[in-house]
Amino acid sequence: MKPSICLYEGHDTNITVYDPNTNSFYIYEFERVSGVKHHNVKEIKDLPTQKHTDCINQILDHLLEVHGIENDFETFIFKPLFWDLSYIDRSAIKADTITFSAIDHHDAHSWCAYAQSPFDKAASISWDGWGDNTSFKYSCFDGMNRYGVESKASYRFSNIYTAVGLCISYLHGTYALDVPGKLMGLTAYGETNDDYVRLFKRSMLSESPIAPLEDLIPKLPIVNYREVSVSEKADKLHAFNIAKSVQVAFEDGIVETIRDEFMPMISKHGNNLIMSGGNALNVLANERIKREFPEVNIYIPPNTHDGGLSFGILYEHLQRNEFSRSYKYDVTRSGPRLFDYLDIPRIVQERRAKKVSVDDITTLLKDQKIIGMCIGNMEVGPRALGNRSILCDASNPKMKDTLNCRVKFREWFRPFAPICRKEDAHKYFYSPNFENMECMQFVADVKPEHRTSLFSVTHYDNTARLQVVTPKSNKPIHDILTAFDGVLINTSFNVQGKPILNRLSDALDVLRDTGLDHVVVEYEQEYYLF
Repeated sequence: MKPSICLYEGHDTNITVYDPNTNSFYIYEFERVSGVKHHNVKEIKDLPTQKHTDCINQILDHLLEVHGIENDFETFIFKPLFWDLSYIDRSAIKADTITFSAIDHHDAHSWCAYAQSPFDKAASISWDGWGDNTSFKYSCFDGMNRYGVESKASYRFSNIYTAVGLCISYLHGTYALDVPGKLMGLTAYGETNDDYVRLFKRSMLSESPIAPLEDLIPKLPIVNYREVSVSEKADKLHAFNIAKSVQVAFEDGIVETIRDEFMPMISKHGNNLIMSGGNALNVLANERIKREFPEVNIYIPPNTHDGGLSFGILYEHLQRNEFSRSYKYDVTRSGPRLFDYLDIPRIVQERRAKKVSVDDITTLLKDQKIIGMCIGNMEVGPRALGNRSILCDASNPKMKDTLNCRVKFREWFRPFAPICRKEDAHKYFYSPNFENMECMQFVADVKPEHRTSLFSVTHYDNTARLQVVTPKSNKPIHDILTAFDGVLINTSFNVQGKPILNRLSDALDVLRDTGLDHVVVEYEQEYYLF
């Protein structure tokens, strides 16, 4: 049987392939191929069609080389950036049938989440910056049938959140899609201003335009909070208060929307809620929802952003064609192997890399070494979950500054995430539960007795974007954590402004050019240390 393939154009362009012979999905995010973060088919100006087609050809080569899948598909489904405009030469993909996908943007998000969720019946919220004429949509699932509310609302959560962030000078020059993640880091340093909260919430929930936010919020000078004098801090803290206030408005808006409009549908569907879209990356809001509605079971997929849309589109198409209706899929690590995976033996020999064990890796971590991991298939979604991560000891109080200064070169206000075994999470952190924390979609409170010993992962508000690990979710990393017996820092294996890397050659460049101590690469279930 021939595989099927789906292409989604837009920012975070991506391709998903389904192979019926192995019942497997393979997901490729273009940014990991091109090295251009958020690879946007509209914004790459230099020979755009050729640039994107080169990515497609590299993906097709990888499919053949690693998985034996030829460029000969049963069905090719595509959803272009606009109805009448495409930036990609689709003739590069050969298929018996070519199908234009008319699926709604938010429906694709919802299918992506439902396909990976543990629920048979569930209510669904997709909230995003924008997509097919709205930024918010909710609906319901029951046994692979999507139906029900089909309600759209012009809620502008993400639009206002991002617009406010762009008004803060700390974030000037930041690409719009990266603003929300950085803004979350700033919120911990501010205090809530009720007037701003009301303004922002009204803007988020209203269909009526208001005065431009840039006219309402004064521009702020770029000043490092830790370097200003006491007399100057009052003015500088205004930036942090704005950040805190828009975060509170963001959380209040979604909590009120769920409580006032959506709880009956959630209750009718087993108290199960799946959330998707770019706004579901806001871990502070996700944890707030979990605490406000403790009776609700919440699932958020790892690829909740637009990078998961080709999977959602293809999965929905296959469902309509009576495909494996009982199947759910964990595609967390359905990204590609290293693109230069077959070159690893040669590189190991040339660089005289050493074969190592889990105990060897753990010893280096205990010796305060910073290690870049390249193991197994790449994670999908914007967050590294161990396979393309930088790991180091979270108990070292200087490690955050060391990472920022020597390796990551990130802004001072951005926190680093802890990773620990799920069975150990309760020792160090508090959350109503530790479910669905395998993909860094929630925060937890660092327990008071561990805030000093875990200083490097404890944010200014005493929270941490926790990742828990089980043998099922990631056995190699669980083995390392078992041997380490503690909490590690997990940050994505990249440097500032670049997507998560997926070539050993790029990893070795980072090793050469930064303060990274080692790279560990897996080949045929053996670990090699550079």
